[in-house]
Amino acid sequence: MRAVADSLERAAMLTLHNVLRLASEYFRPRARPVEELSIEEARLRLEQQGALVFDCNLAEDYARRHLPGARHVGIDPPSRAQLPADRGAVLIFYCSARFCLSSHMAAREAVRLGYHRVCVMPDGIRSWAAAGFPLWRVEEAETADMAVS
Repeated sequence: MRAVADSLERAAMLTLHNVLRLASEYFRPRARPVEELSIEEARLRLEQQGALVFDCNLAEDYARRHLPGARHVGIDPPSRAQLPADRGAVLIFYCSARFCLSSHMAAREAVRLGYHRVCVMPDGIRSWAAAGFPLWRVEEAETADMAVS
């Protein structure tokens, strides 16, 4: 019973966190718009243009599943250190699903930091998985990184 209560409390806190972030975004002046990609468009950019992909979910969700090659930045906007040195790189941000705002917040922060090829995949990992596109777990990502080294 305690686990259920803890899960509900966590969900409520995340919901409140997202509502507050949405409110702050609504009243903030807009920077250059960020391009929205469908899951199919995102997959093509990853395959054909070597885009870098960033996961804006909680750490435990990232560990459970993420897009191949995704770097975890979490639910708060990324720091400069979490992004590539090349400000001309194609960056794609995603979170869990369309209702999640973390990817939009991260993409706007990347634009603010001077990146100009910034995209968001608003349908998120849930739609990616539902389409049958490949997913990695943390163990698979570490194995792939070791094979590249």
